[in-house]
Amino acid sequence: MWIEVTETHVSQRATTKEVYAVNKIGAVEGNAPLRGIIDSTTDEIRAAIKQNSVNRLDSNPRTIPASLLNCALSLIVSRFASRALSQEITVQDARYQEYSRAVEMLDK
Repeated sequence: MWIEVTETHVSQRATTKEVYAVNKIGAVEGNAPLRGIIDSTTDEIRAAIKQNSVNRLDSNPRTIPASLLNCALSLIVSRFASRALSQEITVQDARYQEYSRAVEMLDK
């Protein structure tokens, strides 16, 4: 089953403070930074899947396998905090650990 990652998925994983701050930044700049992070992460995951010629991609370019949703959310929320909010994420941070595991999963 393939699924489209939405802002709702991310808001369930990110803190309310993070969601509010990013939405505020987007309102001021007139863009949707969260949607951009979701789209670029979706593209990255689909590219990783496509590297193996045995794998087939869903025809909808905005979807990923449902089994990779947690991986995608770990990547998105980490990027969300570090890029949009300019928060430094340290190696000891649980979010960094989740991000590292997600990157390793994509590498496989």
